[in-house]
Amino acid sequence: MHRTIGGLTPTEPGYHRMEIRPRPGGELTHARARHITPYGLAESSWKIEGGKFHLNVTIPPNTTALVTLPNGEQFEIGSGVWNWSGDYQDPDARGPYTVDDLVADILNDKRASVAVMETFVHVGTPEFLRGIIFNERSLPLRQSLHMFPNYEEMVKIMNDTLANL
Repeated sequence: MHRTIGGLTPTEPGYHRMEIRPRPGGELTHARARHITPYGLAESSWKIEGGKFHLNVTIPPNTTALVTLPNGEQFEIGSGVWNWSGDYQDPDARGPYTVDDLVADILNDKRASVAVMETFVHVGTPEFLRGIIFNERSLPLRQSLHMFPNYEEMVKIMNDTLANL
């Protein structure tokens, strides 16, 4: 729940660098995730109110974070207290999947799952690597694609595949 709903994920040991990518959806209208790191408190809290998404983030001293809002906007930030607000669209009323969606969400959609698997087979992805990617269901597909030496090309191929569903 810290990593998915609250969006608080370490990307380096000890939360020296982290990613904040909250995933609102369903009936949830607010959430808060807190973690005491070796550097201090890291926190992500969000709420949906009046069609707006509000995110408050606390980043401990001597650490950095990549913040990704539900609309896809990204911000590289350092330590401190940060706040964002913007229009909110329910993810259940979503458009096509992208590589920024969780592997689990893509795999839970039969058409998307088949299309992604066929694309991996078409580009010659070894079976063991497909297994690793499909077992990391709580990660965005983009993060899993970092295992490929041609990462940028794979991101484009997968986004094209998902957009054509």
